[in-house]
Amino acid sequence: MMKIAQIYIQDHSLFQNFQLDLTYPDGHVRAGQAMDQVCFLGMNGTGKSSLMALLVDYLRNLMRFKSKILFLVKLQVGERFIYAVHLNNTVLFFRDSIEQEPEWMVELMREQNFTMAFSRKYEQYCIGFEEEPELFDIVWLDNNSRDLICYQPADVQKDNTVRLVDSPLTKGHEAESLSHTFPLYNEISSERVSEFWSLLIFLIAKRSRDFQEFCQQSANKGKPATVLTAMFEQDHPHVLEGLAKLWDRYLAPMGLEVAVDAAELPGHYRDRLSLLLRRKKDGQRVEYGQLGSGLRRLLFNLGHIWALNFGREVRNGYLFLEEPESNQHPALLKEILAEYRMAAPFGQVFVSTHSPILAAQFAAEERVVMKRNASGQLSIRRGRAVAGSSLEEVLAQDFA
Repeated sequence: MMKIAQIYIQDHSLFQNFQLDLTYPDGHVRAGQAMDQVCFLGMNGTGKSSLMALLVDYLRNLMRFKSKILFLVKLQVGERFIYAVHLNNTVLFFRDSIEQEPEWMVELMREQNFTMAFSRKYEQYCIGFEEEPELFDIVWLDNNSRDLICYQPADVQKDNTVRLVDSPLTKGHEAESLSHTFPLYNEISSERVSEFWSLLIFLIAKRSRDFQEFCQQSANKGKPATVLTAMFEQDHPHVLEGLAKLWDRYLAPMGLEVAVDAAELPGHYRDRLSLLLRRKKDGQRVEYGQLGSGLRRLLFNLGHIWALNFGREVRNGYLFLEEPESNQHPALLKEILAEYRMAAPFGQVFVSTHSPILAAQFAAEERVVMKRNASGQLSIRRGRAVAGSSLEEVLAQDFA
């Protein structure tokens, strides 16, 4: 598993001589280790969204990330640390033992290039592909891999769930294409609801195909259908039953449930999936568009993230949430971080928020408070409100 531990940006848009330490501090039981979750706080315009977008872009293109000016990231890969150094549109990787050379970063900033003199001086710390191909396999995040990046932006151009009845509009090739290219990067929003639905179609149709292949295996021929079904379901859970369980936390208090037994299931990738909600007391169907906007978006966003992880063992997983408190009742916010964590066990989670309720779900050292002065200079500090602090204390100490 790979995590971002530190970042240095010499000059990139809003960030000049920007340093960000994302490790647990001295005194913590995991001191020096990359944090599992990070919460960005700060006034509007401090650069929270820009930083989140930059981190997403970096992870999507880590091996191809180009920067004229020094852009340096310390990565934790398993139990070890390495440096990815991007400069003059070139990237080199160094062992963290280079830290014993106090001038190495200064020389890069001064020279603005991987000069011959620099290369000779520090070549003993440089990591070559031929030397450690397994390492480069881990840091190369790409499609059709066990790596996953999910990004939930704060703003969307269009909410495609407003008038939704039983299924978003999808195209057959969208689900079928997932059998060829399963994406590394996924935007999670009400604007991308058709992508979520296509993913469900893909998962259901794939499970059906896998069952047919399972029945055709020589060891299984002649066995009763009930026996084969029971054997198959031990390792292949039902897709919609899993989704219904995820959504029940929000639907049950409203007397609603997912009508899994009445769903119109796809047999092939190009088929349609129809799935509605219903009232428990009388079985009356409920359209998605009849739900409140906040609940509707939360259901589909959580469902999309859950589906991307369904039946997969993700190696490197990253979740970016911009202002997930939008349109949500405060009662739901108290456990929303845990809900996202339950939907998918991401290795590293980044959240930006203006909500003290959400910020309180992070430890003080996991909060990164960003502030700009009148001249535009950005300063960063860790949170001060310790675990167990009241919302008033969190607001006063980390939002002031």
